[in-house]
Amino acid sequence: MALQYFIFIIISLRLSDKNILLIKKLAQIDRILNVSMKKEFFKKFNKDLKILLIFFLISYTFSLIPDFLDILYEKNYYQLISIGIDFPRHLESMSFYIFIKILTIRLNILNEHLIDLIKLKNQKNYTFNEDFNYNSNNIRASYRNNKTIRLGEAYKIIGEANYLINDIFEFQNCMSLVSTFVYIIITLWSSIYFYRTSKQPNMLLAFTVQCVYEIFVISLMSYICDVLSSERNTTKKLVNELIVDYDLPKAIRIQAKTFMELIEVWPLKIFAYDMFPIDIKLILKFVSVSTTFLIVIIQISHFT
Repeated sequence: MALQYFIFIIISLRLSDKNILLIKKLAQIDRILNVSMKKEFFKKFNKDLKILLIFFLISYTFSLIPDFLDILYEKNYYQLISIGIDFPRHLESMSFYIFIKILTIRLNILNEHLIDLIKLKNQKNYTFNEDFNYNSNNIRASYRNNKTIRLGEAYKIIGEANYLINDIFEFQNCMSLVSTFVYIIITLWSSIYFYRTSKQPNMLLAFTVQCVYEIFVISLMSYICDVLSSERNTTKKLVNELIVDYDLPKAIRIQAKTFMELIEVWPLKIFAYDMFPIDIKLILKFVSVSTTFLIVIIQISHFT
C-alpha cells in the first residue's frame, strides 16, 4: 500500500499539466453546448456531488469498522498509517467516477440537441433553407451551417477529455483492479483457513468487509463507464437517423456522416494500460476468475 501510494504521488505530480488541460476541455464542451451560463444546471450538479461525497465518506467509514476495532482492542496503531495511505486511493477512484459522470452528463446534453434537431426535421410545416438566417428557426443546410458541425466538435472534445481521463487515472485504475483481486484471493484463502482452524475470526471479518468495499468501488467505476458507453451508442443511433433520412438536404447528411466518423474514431472506452476494459462486463470477469481461484484454493487446502 505504501509503495502504491508513493508511486501514485509521483505520477500525480507528472500529470499536473494534463489535469489542467482536462479542465480546459470540459470548459470548451460547456461553451459549445451552451451550458456555461446555466446556473441552475451547476447548482443541481453541485448538490448531487455533495450527496455523492457524503455517501462515499459514510461507506468508507463503515468499511473501516474492523480496523477501528483492531486499533481499539488490539492496540495496532499502525492501522492508522494504513488508513491514511489507503484513503487517497479510494478518493482518487471517486474522482475518476466524478469526471466520467461529468462527461456522461455532457454527452447526454449533446444527445438532447440531436433529438431536438430530429424533431425539427419531422415537423410537417418545417422547411430547410440553404441560406444562413439568424432570424429564422429553419435548420441551416449549407456548409455555412454549423449546427451539426458544432455538435461534432463537442463530441470530439468529449473524446479528447475521455482520453485524458484514461491517461490520468490509468495507474490508479490498474492498482484498484489488482488490489481488489488480491483482497478477493486473501479473503477466500482466509475463509477456508479460519473455517478449519477457528482462529482470529476478527481478521476474517476485516478481510471480508474490505473485500466487499473494494468490489463496490470497482462496480461503481464499471457502472459509470458503461453508462458513458451507452450514451455514446445513443449518439451513434441519433446521428445515423440523420444519415439515412434522404429527405434531408445533402449538406446536412454529409455533416452527419462526418459526425459518424468522429464517433468511430472516439469510442469513449476506458482501459487499464490497454489490458482491462472497464465496463459492466468486468464485474462478471471478476466473479468468474474468483470462482476459479476458489476451486483451486479448496483443492490445495484439501491436500494440505
